[in-house]
Amino acid sequence: KQKLLLSSIRPVLKSDELPFMKCKSLGRVQIEKDASKNLTKNLELLKSMGDFELREKVVELGGNIVSLESSQFGDIIRFFADVYQCKEVSDAFFVEIAGMCKPSKQKLFKIKYDPEELRDIGEELLKTKIRYYAISNHYKTFHFRNIKYSYTKKEFEGEGFFYKCY
Repeated sequence: KQKLLLSSIRPVLKSDELPFMKCKSLGRVQIEKDASKNLTKNLELLKSMGDFELREKVVELGGNIVSLESSQFGDIIRFFADVYQCKEVSDAFFVEIAGMCKPSKQKLFKIKYDPEELRDIGEELLKTKIRYYAISNHYKTFHFRNIKYSYTKKEFEGEGFFYKCY
C-alpha cells in the first residue's frame, strides 16, 4: 500500500509548471503527529516526500500532485498539503542499463532512514528520490543500482544513472 502511495502521488518539483500541467486545486489537507513518538528520526524525509497518512488523504480527494508544508509547535508536528489533480504530469521511467547509451549524469544518493522501519519502504523511498531527481532535471529515463543500508550511518545509499537518450 505504501509503495502504491509513493508512485501515485508526488510533491511539486522544481521543474513543474502547474498552469501547463492542466491542474485544478482540490483543497488542502492536514494531519498532526506527535514528535515525541520517534517521529524525529525520519522527519526531514517526511517533510520532503510527505507522510503516508497525508498521502492517503490526498488519494481520497483524487489528487496526484501536492505542495507540502509542515510546522512544529512543541511536540506536535503538522503536515499540510495543497492537493492538485493534474492531467499532464511529467515523469521519468526506470530502464535497464543493457543497450542504453552512456549516462548523461551519475550521482550517489543517500537518505537517513530508521532501521526499525521496513527495509522495503526505505529502499522504495530512495528509488523515489532518484526518480524525483530525474524528473526535476528533465531526464526521461534513469537507472539505479547498488542500493544498500549502512547500519553504522543509519542511511540508505544507491547510485542513480540518468539518460537523455531513450
